[in-house]
Amino acid sequence: MALHVKVKVPMPTGGVTTRVSGPYQYVYKVLKCYRNSQGQPTNERVPIGKRDRENGMLIPNNRYYAYYGDGDVEVTPTYEPVRSIGGTFFIRCILKDLGIAAMLEKPLGKRRGQAALTACVYMACRGKVMEHLLDFCRGYTLNETPFTSQGASSLFASITHDERMAFFRERDCPYWVGVQPG
Repeated sequence: MALHVKVKVPMPTGGVTTRVSGPYQYVYKVLKCYRNSQGQPTNERVPIGKRDRENGMLIPNNRYYAYYGDGDVEVTPTYEPVRSIGGTFFIRCILKDLGIAAMLEKPLGKRRGQAALTACVYMACRGKVMEHLLDFCRGYTLNETPFTSQGASSLFASITHDERMAFFRERDCPYWVGVQPG
């Protein structure tokens, strides 16, 4: 159910029902009402969106448009939060200049290497456990895939011994010049 969070439409007046799940109120279009084999009233319904708690309007999903068309659509402006990227930008530049970014991508691949680099930047900036990594990604990084603490745990668990050793054996870094292998 892909919600269009920037779009709000008036709540349909008839033929809908709502269900509360946690803090959210989901809205369903009732397609058919009938009694089941036990004689209990029931219905067939499809989700059409989520009710906005602030103004009572509907945040539609794709199925809403199949049943109601475009109608009176109100596009609400959304603003990106201000991001404080100075420290992370600086650390990323240093890691790139040192060749660490490329060294991570060789054994881990592009996606996992970038995730490991984000974890490195977080540790350098915060020096903490990965508990608030997602908040850090949302507020202090730019153009990076949001990365959760659970994702960091999965990443670290997925790195094999051979991949770690391949990283440590990497000699393409310009700062390794003159260093003899031990």
